[in-house]
Amino acid sequence: MLAKWSRAIPRADKALEENSAVCERHFDSRFIVRDFKHIINGAEVLIPRSIPALSEDAVPTVFPNLPKYISRMLPKERKRRNASQAPIPSKRSGACLDTTEECPPADVEGADTQRGGMSEPFAEELFIFNLKRPSELWSLQKLKQNNIACYQTAEFAKGETPPVVFTKMVVFCVGEGHVKCSIFLAGQFHKECDVRCKEQAEGELSYANSLTVCSGIGHTNEFEKLNMNNIGRLSGHCLFSSACNGSVPQRTSAQLPNRCLSCKKSRSSMKARLLRCKKKARLQLSNVAAKRLKYAMRTLQRRNNKLNSLQDALKKMQEKNMAIKATFFEEKVTLNTLFLYLKSIYFCNSVYVFQLKELPKKQQPAVRACFEVSRRNSNHGYRYNKEWLLECILLRMKSPRLYEHLRSHKILVLPSRVCLQRYMKGFKASYGFSTKLLGCVKKKQKSLMELGAMGACS
Repeated sequence: MLAKWSRAIPRADKALEENSAVCERHFDSRFIVRDFKHIINGAEVLIPRSIPALSEDAVPTVFPNLPKYISRMLPKERKRRNASQAPIPSKRSGACLDTTEECPPADVEGADTQRGGMSEPFAEELFIFNLKRPSELWSLQKLKQNNIACYQTAEFAKGETPPVVFTKMVVFCVGEGHVKCSIFLAGQFHKECDVRCKEQAEGELSYANSLTVCSGIGHTNEFEKLNMNNIGRLSGHCLFSSACNGSVPQRTSAQLPNRCLSCKKSRSSMKARLLRCKKKARLQLSNVAAKRLKYAMRTLQRRNNKLNSLQDALKKMQEKNMAIKATFFEEKVTLNTLFLYLKSIYFCNSVYVFQLKELPKKQQPAVRACFEVSRRNSNHGYRYNKEWLLECILLRMKSPRLYEHLRSHKILVLPSRVCLQRYMKGFKASYGFSTKLLGCVKKKQKSLMELGAMGACS
């Protein structure tokens, strides 16, 4: 058997030993024995095991976390006749359970006939359809599946579609040798357990009846302005926290609605978010209204100013039209005088340009600077010609006192010392060797004696 299991388990890092443990999930359901089988009065009776066991030919064949080709597909199991299951008697304190109760032959024969052609659940497990309900508010809902029974309570919700909402729901599902009970509160999964007898099933119903249903975070319409994607679970039109199981652990007060701790925290945080969104929306609206009013006031003021200026211009034009007859002759004379003045200026400029060209080149920059400065109110900001600047620099280098005398008495238009320094910063100086000068030195060196060429005194 150990060799079979070693070949069946695809593990290369660790060898299978006798004390190794293999999980139940790696065995097919046919290899797991969950009941004790007994023949009583010719009928097969199943008693659930407290701890499941493996059959003698059990081999691990299911490996869900590995590639599919590693798991072996077993052939379909043959159908077996259904066997009746004897319910476990309820335990009583101080009572001995050694006695057994025999089934009458009539019940065994009825079970055989029922086993022959009926596709319903076990006859002993039909107790799920005949449970004692905790109150009249609980109702039994039968489904198409013969092995499922649903007990539920409902309430009328005004404004909802449909107006009837299920608050509590207990679902019993008959499986292979056991009955599974699932409890749902307000659409939220609360609990799941196995039921062995009718008393246990009625106990689960009573337990569900004693629970207080959580009201959840709130209705979706209350938080429709928020993004509710990753906040919690949605059940109908009500939002629940992801940690909520549908019930309130301890009912501290009789005030409604009752909420669990996680739903309370989620509701308070969502209320705060909703309040911030509303404040932000109101603030944005107020800011927009204030800005629009401000822009409208500016536009109105600008148009009023424009209207006033146009009215003033219109008044001036009207006054001009009234006085145009009296001043027409004077204006004509003024225009003629201005024309003659401009003509004389143009003639003078042409004569000035013609006469300036006849002067020597060194005098032309000085005379041009004098004429240009004479047309200005001040020589501040005047840009000097580069040729005249070079002459000014040479003149200041030769005699600074003479330069200051000519400048202070305005004999010539000369820039100040600071202005000269500023212009000199803009000149780019360069250096190099003159080939002509070096050629002359070479010719002279040939005619000199050796001591003279080395710089010695003769």
